[in-house]
Amino acid sequence: MGRSISSTCTQMIIDFEESKLDLYLADICIIGAGIATYSILSVLKDTPARIIIVERGSMNTDIEKEQFKTCEITGHPFAGHVAGREFSVGGTSVTWGGQSLPYTPIDVENKKWVKNSGWPISYEEISRYYPDAERLLNLDEVPYDVELHKLQRLPKLDLDESALQCHFSKWSPRPNLKNDLTGICAHSEQITLMQNAYCIQLIKHENHDKINEIEIQSKGGQRSRVKADKFILSAGGIENARILLMSAPLIRHHTFVGKMFQDHPTAQVATIEATNDKKLQAYFNYFFKGETRFLPRISMTSQYQQQEKLLAATAFVQFIPPPGGLFEALKGIYRSFARMKMPAKKEFYNVFKNLIEINTLAKTASSYLVHRRIYTPRSTARLTIMLEQEPITESYIALSEKPDPMGLPIAQIHWTFTSLTIETLRRFCAEIESNFRKLKLGEIKWDAWIKKSDDEIRNNLIDAYHHMSSTRMSHTIESGVVDTNCKMHGVDNLYIAGSSVFSTTGHSNPTLTIMALAIRLAHYLKSDLITVHDE
Repeated sequence: MGRSISSTCTQMIIDFEESKLDLYLADICIIGAGIATYSILSVLKDTPARIIIVERGSMNTDIEKEQFKTCEITGHPFAGHVAGREFSVGGTSVTWGGQSLPYTPIDVENKKWVKNSGWPISYEEISRYYPDAERLLNLDEVPYDVELHKLQRLPKLDLDESALQCHFSKWSPRPNLKNDLTGICAHSEQITLMQNAYCIQLIKHENHDKINEIEIQSKGGQRSRVKADKFILSAGGIENARILLMSAPLIRHHTFVGKMFQDHPTAQVATIEATNDKKLQAYFNYFFKGETRFLPRISMTSQYQQQEKLLAATAFVQFIPPPGGLFEALKGIYRSFARMKMPAKKEFYNVFKNLIEINTLAKTASSYLVHRRIYTPRSTARLTIMLEQEPITESYIALSEKPDPMGLPIAQIHWTFTSLTIETLRRFCAEIESNFRKLKLGEIKWDAWIKKSDDEIRNNLIDAYHHMSSTRMSHTIESGVVDTNCKMHGVDNLYIAGSSVFSTTGHSNPTLTIMALAIRLAHYLKSDLITVHDE
């Protein structure tokens, strides 16, 4: 320990395209500057460790980098390889909506009816770090187990609680974490962020089971190395696996890198024709508490999963405004400001050209001001379902023979899921229909495909941009890539952060758990740093 970044590197945020150094030295090198890395820095920023962050993207979202995202898709269609990734400082936080939902105990348990299920750590080992993650996202501290109707100040819905449960997810009021991350770097003499630096290889030490250095390259072809005592691979659910696969000597004993890749199969499945639109939206549209936005959900209970031997599933209602209308235009401006971006001129123009509809917003304004609820006028209520999938080796990430613009192999994604996902969807829809009939809030008009064959259903399921499990956590190297401390099996100084370490995926959006695990890893590394510096 105690080595420093080269003394000629005086700025804390630098551009590798402009660097002349052949070698950088650090105590810890982190590959990737996204949400997981921000979470790690929140813990390590006050330690004596010299940290260098290597980010392939830049401070700005670069349209030219779209070509670097493209993967070869050989399995089920997978749009998220481009639309669901951001190669920039801040990672996907610069474009995501900020939705947060913790896992539940059953999500990490060994479910005997689900292949390869179970995490090697307990639920408590994850959940104890959720409060810290929520603070980083500026979320309201309302516990997730508070009964939904009490927050909404509405009568409780009469659901079969053995099968379905009402709950909520939270949305961060400031989901773009780029400024938070760069702020840590700018105010620390210990942390350097290097943008436009592509990690092209992890180089194994000749005589030891550890990484000696990494090789980085600029888009213009300049190459350098980074030496460190510890390395953290934090580049995203697809890139983590790709970088390992490009470092063949390092993984010669590993058979699980890229295997059991998962997402959340998702679809809009029905339109709800409301008997009372205002009441339907009061129960299922967004509402606010403080700055935090809440989204009501209906999910399958743990009891029902166990009883019927099914996977996890969740549903929510999207109230879609008429295309090109005033409400849609206002939503566009709201999203831009939430992501800390100036709305485009076109978005302001869309508002002004639709001001004739201003009277339609009276109910919206009243609903928000009086009840802190969102009311979407003249909307179509679409029921959306998001599903868990089984971890199977037939779903994987590999290296393609096709190169990216730098001549490096792109990722090949072979995403697939078993019939248990489809059976879960069928059973979940049946429970929703029978329960919804009792509520008398409206009639569910199912899309035609939902009643058809397994193949037809499979063809209508899409990915949710949740790239998970390609470097999964496990007890042994025979069933995964990292151990319970997110350290790569058989490699003494390489750790992995992000959704790629998830053993199973439940139905929850992954970001809050990404952050919780990254914070957990940072505390583990911090205790080691303190021990070393005290010696």
